[in-house]
Amino acid sequence: MFAEGPVKTPRAGKWVGDIVVTERMEIKETLSTFKRIVRVTEWTIDKEGQFLLVPDITLEGWWTALDLERLPSGMFATNDLVMTLGAFAHNILCFIGQTGLIAPFGPVRHSAKR
Repeated sequence: MFAEGPVKTPRAGKWVGDIVVTERMEIKETLSTFKRIVRVTEWTIDKEGQFLLVPDITLEGWWTALDLERLPSGMFATNDLVMTLGAFAHNILCFIGQTGLIAPFGPVRHSAKR
């Protein structure tokens, strides 16, 4: 099923595998480190317990150069600034995602029908 990385089973019929690959690239004569994160999710049973004839597989991927797992300094003020900027960037991305849902070019919405 999943050849690499740890596999989690949050419930029956659902498997989630995460792989993190660290890559180094030279950009303008500077060596930079990036992480490629890939998540594969496979469902054989849906939320209501119905077995699926064909498994539903989702592949997600992200590139990141920001690593907030390790703080860069032994000084509290520097780490505080890095964490604040990371939270700010996260909030901006959430805002962009929410705005995209309600924008005129967002997903089609229908009024509720009874």
